Order: sequence, then C-alpha cells, then structure tokens
Amino acid sequence: ISFTNAEIRRKLRIKESTLRRYHKQLLLEGYIQKIKAEKGKTHQYQIIDIDEYNTLKTLINNALQECLTKIDLATSPLPRH
Repeated sequence: ISFTNAEIRRKLRIKESTLRRYHKQLLLEGYIQKIKAEKGKTHQYQIIDIDEYNTLKTLINNALQECLTKIDLATSPLPRH
C-alpha cells in the first residue's frame, strides 16, 4: 500500500507541517519508507510491515501471560499431604 502526502492530508485533514513531522517520526522509527515515484510525481510512502502491530501485540500478550503464570505458581499455596 502506497500513499502520498496529499492523500493523507485530504483524508485526515492534517496540516502540512504536522504531517511532515509525523512522517519524519515514522521514517525514523522504521514504520514507513519513501519509495520512488514516477518522474514529476510527488513523493510516495509505503508501510513497511502492515502486520507488525499484530505480531508485536501477540508477543507482548504471550510474555505477560507467562509472567502471570510464574507469579501465580510462586504465590499459590503448596498442597498439604
């Protein structure tokens, strides 16, 4: 999926300076990349990994669940025999 500054500004109604700041941050963080546009066309951007959010969310949830399980095991009373 590729997009231009103008498309984003129209769709989200964001000022140009704000959009530039957002794009700069997204480029630095590695979420989007600038791709070559046809000669004479405006810059186009592309999302690098559209599934990254879902992957990261799953990894975080799994890590938290593992921590909760360990805490639960450590704090549960020992069975009496």
